Amino acid sequence: MPPAKFSRGKGKRSLGNRTPSDGNLPVSSRRHSTITQEQSVHASARDVFDDHRLTCTTRGESEVEELTLRIQDRMCARITVTADVRDRFIRSCRRIAMDNGYPGLSKIRLSDLRAFRDQVQEEVEKSQLQSLWDSIVKLLGFRSQSEQLLTCLDKAIDIVGRQEEEELGWFHFMDFHIYYTMIESRWPWMRSPAAISFTSILGFYLFSPIFFCYIVRDKGICPPDPSGAHSYYGWMSTLYFASTTLSTVGYGDLSVDKDSDWNIFSGIIYMILCNVMLIVAFSAAADSSTTIFTRLNNWILNWVWGSNDSELISKKIRRVTFVRIGQIVCTFTFLNLIGVFASRIFILYTQVEEEQWNWMTSFYWAVQTTTTIGYG
Repeated sequence: MPPAKFSRGKGKRSLGNRTPSDGNLPVSSRRHSTITQEQSVHASARDVFDDHRLTCTTRGESEVEELTLRIQDRMCARITVTADVRDRFIRSCRRIAMDNGYPGLSKIRLSDLRAFRDQVQEEVEKSQLQSLWDSIVKLLGFRSQSEQLLTCLDKAIDIVGRQEEEELGWFHFMDFHIYYTMIESRWPWMRSPAAISFTSILGFYLFSPIFFCYIVRDKGICPPDPSGAHSYYGWMSTLYFASTTLSTVGYGDLSVDKDSDWNIFSGIIYMILCNVMLIVAFSAAADSSTTIFTRLNNWILNWVWGSNDSELISKKIRRVTFVRIGQIVCTFTFLNLIGVFASRIFILYTQVEEEQWNWMTSFYWAVQTTTTIGYG
């Protein structure tokens, strides 16, 4: 190891061109150096946070907000197509890329896109002369594949033009179908979440009388009319039992025949199927943005706080809690009002003295039904 060098005239040891490490500094100096480094790191972190924060007061201050707005605009710009239309769109674009030898098989020239669009336009014009069957099919809500594909291609040309990618001369069809298309069912009654919920519940109500009155023949659920005057007595009793089961209230006034093991097993299968159907139906109803509860809640919130599309994302996030609470309150209140008035109408047509409820008893019955407690 070479000897250490000393500076002349001052009698202090020098390390030449080497930088002193923290281990050669005094304890107080090392502590000061550590604090300085931590402050520098914190300052850098604050700068990054300031660039990405959501607590801004004007637009353009937050990169996160600008990214969120771009994602929101892109989601709003999506078009709905069936799976068949999307597959034809991808296959046709991929075939064009293969025929021309384009790399990656994920993009085509804009000239190819416009030629493809003109080809589909000719198909749509030829199909304008519809037969009676085609008119009926369209009236029932079925989509025309050619018209949907033409709409998709028009959207693609519009998106590429607005993004100023036309100078590049390429259309990335794989990215387009991921970001700008949304799959819908080819069946009209399966497109709306509310329609799915309604169809599932209707099927459940049609299945219940057939199951208990004709398959299981359970006299506890589908009893015969004691007077013999009404043949539909068992069906009405089964529909009532289906309603108490579907709503998970379970008043207990009707139950399967416990004397038969087959009836008990059938009741178990029925309860399992009911829970599966309940999850499907109510999940679809919860996903629907056009339900009466959602529209009523949005109307109340817009009336209280006002509607402003240019509101900052940070303020919209803070309103989410109030929106959820408002939805719960509106739904609970609306359902209880329906229950109260339904019970009052029922009282008008019954002669049983025990069922002559007052308004408070009707409200009590509505709450225990809405909360699915069902004391009985």
